Amino acid sequence: MPERFRSFAYWRRLLLVFLAVLALGLGGVSLGLGWASTFMLTQLPCGDSAPPSDYGLPYETVQFMGDGLQHTAYFIGGDLPATVITAPPLGSDPGGHMSEIRLFHEAGLSVLAMGARTCNGGKGTFGYREGNDVVAAYAYLITRPDVDGGRVSVHGFSAAGAAALFAAAREPRLRAVSAMGNYHNFTLTIGEPLPSDNWAIRGYKIGAVWGYEFGAGVSLDLLKPIEILDDIAPRPILFIYGSEEISLPGGEAMFARAADHAELWIVPGVGHGGYVEADPTEAALRLAGFHLRALTAPNAP
Repeated sequence: MPERFRSFAYWRRLLLVFLAVLALGLGGVSLGLGWASTFMLTQLPCGDSAPPSDYGLPYETVQFMGDGLQHTAYFIGGDLPATVITAPPLGSDPGGHMSEIRLFHEAGLSVLAMGARTCNGGKGTFGYREGNDVVAAYAYLITRPDVDGGRVSVHGFSAAGAAALFAAAREPRLRAVSAMGNYHNFTLTIGEPLPSDNWAIRGYKIGAVWGYEFGAGVSLDLLKPIEILDDIAPRPILFIYGSEEISLPGGEAMFARAADHAELWIVPGVGHGGYVEADPTEAALRLAGFHLRALTAPNAP
């Protein structure tokens, strides 16, 4: 065996080269996983839910333009001249959140149910551009003779909850907003890279930021609903979270910031979603009742 192969320094250098290559490879995997985790959410395919008629609800399919997209939505008429817009979710068609739609309808409210941006040829942005879609939906609604433009509110779940808040901040004529299980600051949801992070965690976080911004075409720094709550005041806000939900601390922070015009309902034993199903009676009182009170009050806030 050549002398250089028996040298300790040789084997040490070889080990260091191997470890460097391994670290780069694993770092690339970590970065790629983070990138894919958010990029794929911006591209979710449109769901295929049953139409409202399958639940005994008469409806019409409507279309309107907004933020460069032609949106298709369901309009489900109610007994009262008051309407709730259900904001665009991620990866769901207009009938994707029928539990809330039925709750509002049973309270006598009309509903304009929106689908994801990917259902209309766009990309999901976790609520930021979806807020513009809700504003476009409101502009459509006020052209209808059966809608009172002074009695329209907005509701959303998860990323659509963020969309509902963004929309209410941008359109002052929206009378109230309810948001279920949404983030308060998406950068913090991912987690900012910290000096204490190991290379794998740091790579994942950086990749997640890159994946979102590449897929959505929107800066992640804009996804901070907690910072626009003052633009909604004094209009009422209802926050809903499960007691087991990861984003509950962020919801409590938003409630604390908007407490003078906000309500918080924490559903016991529930994680992300399933709030209405967990307690339909309480949901009717809390969620449908919130919009009913806001939309039938004599004067806007």
